[in-house]
Amino acid sequence: MTKEDDRDGLSVYLVFTRPGDELVQAARSLVGAGAALISYATSFCGTSDLVMQDGSPFRMEVIAASLPIDGVVYVRALDGDEPIASIERRFLAP
Repeated sequence: MTKEDDRDGLSVYLVFTRPGDELVQAARSLVGAGAALISYATSFCGTSDLVMQDGSPFRMEVIAASLPIDGVVYVRALDGDEPIASIERRFLAP
């Protein structure tokens, strides 16, 4: 296990709606948070074509590179301007 794996094991990923800040899912992995966000976008926003707020592709490696510990990233529909959801990473102290 690398140090990044150790930190990931002490993180929780929270998916929130935008606007509104309603909790969609709390996940112990970034993949779980990504799946919850895709499910939410498909079910409630009518789209599965997602990008990061800056237009970057919605892929796990892009999210991982953009999401610091105790940070947040915003996701929008490909054809929209406003974020539809966010993923927040919270570091849980041992």
